[in-house]
Amino acid sequence: MALGEMNNGNDSEFIPSNLNTVLTTFTDSDEVVMNTSAAGYHRKPLSALWSWIKSKMDDEIITITKSITITTDWQDTGIKGNDIPGFGTYAVQFCGGNPTISICGDYFSGIMTWYNGGTNNEDADEISLHCAGHARNGQLFYLRTLRHGRGGDDLALQIKGSSAASSADIFTFKFRKLI
Repeated sequence: MALGEMNNGNDSEFIPSNLNTVLTTFTDSDEVVMNTSAAGYHRKPLSALWSWIKSKMDDEIITITKSITITTDWQDTGIKGNDIPGFGTYAVQFCGGNPTISICGDYFSGIMTWYNGGTNNEDADEISLHCAGHARNGQLFYLRTLRHGRGGDDLALQIKGSSAASSADIFTFKFRKLI
């Protein structure tokens, strides 16, 4: 469904009322009519609507940077509980490991479920990861979530590598809620 069909001048769950939007018939200027105030509708370029959509998407990315010395054993990343808000399915992306274990410019990504409330056992769930970039040189990272019993740190994100690093490296984790 086109954005204009989602919001024909009424409040919408997709577009706030201050940007009530109706797509106009084809024009050479690719414009959209936007209700930007009580004064009525004003013709704006489609780029204004796209800029608003992109700003909302960027606002929803959670970025967390951690210094980690990778080992071949599972270890906490330091990301736990309320570091990621709420409950839901998140896309996760991270990079790091250069030059300590010879992963050069690769990004790893996967889909995970996060829960920031109390957990009641110590189960772990591995996150399937895909990677792409300059060169991983036969090395891999692995992520999982680990539950802690009552009174613990709730859910925690853990990492390990296919080989151990000689020193700490900076890892940048990004999360975006999908559902």
